[in-house]
Amino acid sequence: MEEAKIRKLLGKELAQDDDNFLKYALKRRDLLDRLIAPDNRLAIINAPRGCGKSGLLLSHEAELRTASPTRNVVIKRYAKDGIALGDSETTRDAIQKWRLKALEWMAAQVGARIGVPKTREERVAVELAERDGLLEREDAPDDPIAAASEGVLVRIVQKADCEFWLLIDEMDIHYEDVPREDRRLAGLMHACKSLTEIPNVRVRVTIRPHIMTNLLTRFDGVQTLRSHEETIAWSADELVGILGRRIANFEGEQTRAGDLQLTPDENEETDEDRVSHFFEDFDAGFSAKSGRDYHGFHTIALGRPRWMLEFCGLALREAPDDYADKIALRKAMHDYGNNRVQYLAGEHAFHAPKLAEYINKMVGPRRTTFGSSDELRQFINSHVLNVTPHYDWPVAEGDTSPPLKIARLLYMVEVLRAKQQLGRDYRWYGYSDRPSLLASWSAEHNISWELHPVFAKGLQINDLGTFKAGGQLRTFGEAKAAGQKRNRPGSKARKRHREEEGRSGAGPGKDGEATPDGPKDS
Repeated sequence: MEEAKIRKLLGKELAQDDDNFLKYALKRRDLLDRLIAPDNRLAIINAPRGCGKSGLLLSHEAELRTASPTRNVVIKRYAKDGIALGDSETTRDAIQKWRLKALEWMAAQVGARIGVPKTREERVAVELAERDGLLEREDAPDDPIAAASEGVLVRIVQKADCEFWLLIDEMDIHYEDVPREDRRLAGLMHACKSLTEIPNVRVRVTIRPHIMTNLLTRFDGVQTLRSHEETIAWSADELVGILGRRIANFEGEQTRAGDLQLTPDENEETDEDRVSHFFEDFDAGFSAKSGRDYHGFHTIALGRPRWMLEFCGLALREAPDDYADKIALRKAMHDYGNNRVQYLAGEHAFHAPKLAEYINKMVGPRRTTFGSSDELRQFINSHVLNVTPHYDWPVAEGDTSPPLKIARLLYMVEVLRAKQQLGRDYRWYGYSDRPSLLASWSAEHNISWELHPVFAKGLQINDLGTFKAGGQLRTFGEAKAAGQKRNRPGSKARKRHREEEGRSGAGPGKDGEATPDGPKDS
């Protein structure tokens, strides 16, 4: 498929860069209803990169502006708008800086609504609006920072006839695992909480799980904010819905007149049907007859919408006729798997600079399963740290051993996942499901460890038969398949297939759960 067509079909991976995002965004009513509730004064949106934090804030902002365009004052701020903190400054200093910064943002919005300032507070508000570019004045304003104490700013905000909604995103984007940065972000969390004590202020702030975990374990006060956390998790069906709506928008732009209906009735195509126009159904094994209503996307993307869109783009680039069959999907895994290592290494570079090295050493012996926690510890000792399997590391008081730190890191970034045997069935756990599973080496009943399928297949440990030749990706058996006609399953065929599944009583299980036929995603 041509690059321009792929971009129109899938949109941009970053919601904040996509002008069309709100046209096809999948509205998470469970999350949006909680965010817009007036009594929900503080929400800390805790999710990994690529899970839709910025997209959620975009949808939240749109609903706020629609609900009350004049009463709701929405203020969005990103990393470039944050504070700097010196090495000698404390968490208390960070709280004060964040509070002052946020109060100035809100006071400037008040100043933009004032015609002729009559009081000192109004003059301060107007000067802040001029500084922030919300107003233009011919005369040079006084220094608003020197004139405005925190008390003055609080009074300006309290007296305003409006509701302030602070949407603070990506303040942790340049996170370094150093005390100064921890104090800066802990200060942000506490400042957000204290700002909501002003009756007409509500705050939504994003953060990534591994950083929030650091703050929770290093600052007692942050523990009091746990009740304000909102996590984002996507089901397999919801990921298919995200893709289906983008396809509906693309096809609508090609053929329709009038507004696109994104909520199909029973006589219209489902999201799975729309996805079938461009992608063959598959599970994470990419076997010839595999298919689980496209739930394979959830496994491959680790539940992250951005990663799913990246994988779809790679597959469509390998599709010769605008349809990504299993050959194209298998080819996509070649670059996608390598991209995952680079992505994770970049995301965690400051606090885990050896992450890429650890991943490469873990996959070097070409194993996908590591057994119990004790066997995992022995494997890391032997193959990552190059010591004897049963070496007992000296542990300082309050510290953890190197193999446990490495295991916990790989679990946190989802290179490793846990598998628990439950009688004849089993289920998988990721870090977001059970973050404390590797708090120590204490063995839990029937827990074993394995490489996540995206790394097992993307790094060619489970061989997908892909290779590069002449600068192009190839698959074994591709020449034979090229001579065969590739049939796209239409909507009617998919409907018949679902009806037959219903009559037979068989059907795919949920990702991460057991099915009568055993595991479907590895």
